[in-house]
Amino acid sequence: MVFKDKSSEQPLRKQPSSKKLAAAAKASNTNMQQALERQPKEEEDEEEEEEEEEEETETETESSSEEENTEAIQERRMLRELKLLSTKLKSFKEKEEAARKERRSLRDQLKKQQQVRTIESPCL
Repeated sequence: MVFKDKSSEQPLRKQPSSKKLAAAAKASNTNMQQALERQPKEEEDEEEEEEEEEEETETETESSSEEENTEAIQERRMLRELKLLSTKLKSFKEKEEAARKERRSLRDQLKKQQQVRTIESPCL
């Protein structure tokens, strides 16, 4: 049996939240784009134009895909919130209906007891 030294083990860490990961990825993406823009351009004009067109389309597709991702995420959040709210509303209505039924039954019981009492009281 091999015993491990506890000092050599690293403590367990939580995974970073997806929001922090997304922010870090976005920051690294912008840093990468800035670094690409700063590189010296040594190629011919035709090749530069082609690369710029490619870069523009890449950045456009990246930005559009990021926008689509954020829109999809927002849409999912909205759907989830809508579902939660509709569930709350449904349960609230059910509770309200149950309370009405309970009040009606209590009123009926009270009326019956009063009738029984009025019938019995003259006999005493």
